[in-house]
Amino acid sequence: MRASLAAYHALAVQNREQLLEGEVAWLTAAGIDLVVSDTVPLACAAAHRARLPAVVCSNFAWDFVYAEYLAECGGVEYRQMVFQIAEDFARATLLRLPGYCPMPAFAAVEDVPLVARPPRQSPAQVRTSLGIGLHQKLVLLMYGGQPAGAWRLRESALPPHWRCVACSGGKPLGDADLPSNFTLAAADAYTPDLVAAADVVLGKIGYGTTSECLSTNTPLVYVRRQHFNEEPFLRGLLQLHGAAIEMKRRDFISGNWADHILQAASLTPSYSASSRGAEVVAARLVELARPPASATPTPDGPAGPLPHCGSLRLADSVIWGFCMARNTQRRAPKIPSWYTAGMPPPLGGTDEDDGAADTSSSSDEADTATLADAQTDWSIVQGDFRPGTFPDTARFLRRLAALSRLAPGG
Repeated sequence: MRASLAAYHALAVQNREQLLEGEVAWLTAAGIDLVVSDTVPLACAAAHRARLPAVVCSNFAWDFVYAEYLAECGGVEYRQMVFQIAEDFARATLLRLPGYCPMPAFAAVEDVPLVARPPRQSPAQVRTSLGIGLHQKLVLLMYGGQPAGAWRLRESALPPHWRCVACSGGKPLGDADLPSNFTLAAADAYTPDLVAAADVVLGKIGYGTTSECLSTNTPLVYVRRQHFNEEPFLRGLLQLHGAAIEMKRRDFISGNWADHILQAASLTPSYSASSRGAEVVAARLVELARPPASATPTPDGPAGPLPHCGSLRLADSVIWGFCMARNTQRRAPKIPSWYTAGMPPPLGGTDEDDGAADTSSSSDEADTATLADAQTDWSIVQGDFRPGTFPDTARFLRRLAALSRLAPGG
């Protein structure tokens, strides 16, 4: 993790001004109208200097990723770098994909549907090309990055009469021949076709795998990986739609797959939302690149869309803080279902509902905390409050004040 922080610092911080000057000069000379990135903070800064609109289309942002690294491994010297990343993102509009992490830095956020690559062939065509019967059970293995000899696949890893297609860029999965019930996919195999043709997918959670499993309602057996900070949010999206179960790493390495595969096959994923986000994003990018004549540039850059709703930014900030706290305690975060579903937090939900309860608080505090109590340490500068309302917000503000008093110089 520290190596990742150091690498970004060397690339984009130490050479920041030189990189920005070059990018701005190119944007101007090329007559660019809009800067779009998946999640590149320096691209947002360059667009702002060139007085161009910037758009990020992503489900995560690097300030969240690196902030969690800081929480786990220290690295105080990189703190300002993370702040700068957040400042750069504040210059852009975020087209937020499902399964999103908290991204409160963005001043404007628009939710878009799932962006997923659609299949090009029917499941029948894919199975015929692989020599697999239309009614034979099929699991797709997508788990690259394993060195040769790291494992030895066995026929018994699969349930009886199942077949497995291994998608690993055409590279061997180990130093031994594949068992008879395994087939190696071609290096140029189109993954969405294989996902749609499979009964179960076995692999790691990433946005591509998540989006393709959900858009085809194919259940996923996943193996967790460490230091992949977007995983809990994608996992929450999969679980919200009944599309995933977990396999422990020890079971995966030892080949104890069969029971997990059968359990996944019994799931009935129910993702009914649109997966045509690519079309929505493309149309929105055209609109942002051609703003109406009334949208005149501001002194600090191009006119932007409506600001990010304050309640959404607060929800992002609360979840961010919760994840950081859990990280420092070496506890895996449980992402609240209301956040995954894009809903406001419930008023007085249970620990199981919100996933972020602080069990160190007494039941009396949990029942009686109000904004009036929080005014001991905070001033409410806008809006009214009624006694007995917003207990979650009150407890959150009181804990922030307590943390401030514990900090050096607090």
